[in-house]
Amino acid sequence: MTDDDKPGRCRMVEMDPITKETRCVCEVPVDDAPCANKINPTCSVAPCTTKEGEPGVCSGSPMNCRCLELNLAESCGAALNPQCGPLQCMSNTGLKGSCLAKGLGGRCQCQVFEDSCYILAQCMSLEWTRSDCNGKWQCQSGTCTAVCDDEGCGNGSCNPENGETVSSCPADCCSTTDDCQSGRYCKYPHGACSAPGSCMEYPLTCPDVTQRVCGCDGQTYENDCFAAMDGVSIDSEGLCPFI
Repeated sequence: MTDDDKPGRCRMVEMDPITKETRCVCEVPVDDAPCANKINPTCSVAPCTTKEGEPGVCSGSPMNCRCLELNLAESCGAALNPQCGPLQCMSNTGLKGSCLAKGLGGRCQCQVFEDSCYILAQCMSLEWTRSDCNGKWQCQSGTCTAVCDDEGCGNGSCNPENGETVSSCPADCCSTTDDCQSGRYCKYPHGACSAPGSCMEYPLTCPDVTQRVCGCDGQTYENDCFAAMDGVSIDSEGLCPFI
């Protein structure tokens, strides 16, 4: 019986380089063992499950091929993946990807998935992938996920901080004024000067109050209302810097 109480068979493993002894181990049947000699005679990279039940990868020599725990941070390295098989990995910035041979000498590197994320901002440039609803992006378990939200998407206000984008919520969000109906302009969040924005009505009159603001067009306005009259969003409070 194996260590996890499964029926198995005895097999001699290679000589220990220090003690000069060989030892016999009980391994699971060949049909269930991706690292076994008959299924994997060259000990090529193959997914497997360790004795502890954790995801692993076949590693070692042909005579001593074993299942090592898959450490995502090192899964493209020579120890676990000497042939650079297409295993899941994690970049040094914490993004999920797949091992890929590239660069000088075919070095194995972690190619990050397009929809991998650790913060919401990394999802905001993706095109909406659902045709059955509008909604918002969320970063869930390291992956950008399209979440339906027809109630929130339709309230007349674009909320990029909640994951709404131009493609996920076209009813509320805009890229430019061309996306808006007549009499409205695309107003970007204060200080952002970039999409997504919300379609807002042009003001007809403005108060005679001096609270100067710098518009996203680089021009100074008496107040934010006068900037809105010109369809300009606000970059910052006060005068625009002289260039």
